[in-house]
Amino acid sequence: MSWDIYVSGDDRSWETSDQAADTGSPLGSVPEVRQRVEAVWPETTWDAEGTAWVERADVTAELDVGADDPISSLMVRVRGGHDPVGAVLELCHRHRWTPMDTSTGRVLTAHENGYDRWRASQEAAGQAPEVSPPAPSPRRRRWGWRR
Repeated sequence: MSWDIYVSGDDRSWETSDQAADTGSPLGSVPEVRQRVEAVWPETTWDAEGTAWVERADVTAELDVGADDPISSLMVRVRGGHDPVGAVLELCHRHRWTPMDTSTGRVLTAHENGYDRWRASQEAAGQAPEVSPPAPSPRRRRWGWRR
């Protein structure tokens, strides 16, 4: 199970309203989005279908960008890390993307997010999230999980 963040091109990302307007602004073309993600998370690896994995001390996540070009949105599926909220906010802030916390239905902020609830539910189920990244294994799927 993951903690999911929906990322769109709406540049109202730093408002703390219940919902951000969907302006339909794309995140960019497939190569642009890959470059933007890698500029913030250089450890990112991509498969042929456009799914990415990032394994850092602060965040362990899968990014699902879909098959559209240009990319209108992406989903960050957080699996763990010691500061995934900060890592996702850094990615989105740098590119003026809007992160929506799917567990709360609100724009993700450092103070309002569902990560602590998700982490507590994982620990209660005996499935503590990764706090540090797994050992690197370049150019192949690293985890046995998939949606």
